[in-house]
Amino acid sequence: MNQEEYLKKLYENRFDYKQRKAKLALWKVLIQSFLQNILQVNSVVLDIGGGYCEFINQVKTSQNIL
Repeated sequence: MNQEEYLKKLYENRFDYKQRKAKLALWKVLIQSFLQNILQVNSVVLDIGGGYCEFINQVKTSQNIL
């Protein structure tokens, strides 16, 4: 099993659809209500534990790195 297959299986077992949807909604509120206000358009944001990218996909900057 390669790394991509392993991670897919891991996340399928770790969070069900309802939980993933709730995490996405939480990150959206946190980013839009708090973090986005302190980031500038030219900021660089690094998402170290990307997972399904719920965090990094909500951040609006010129460079988002996963």
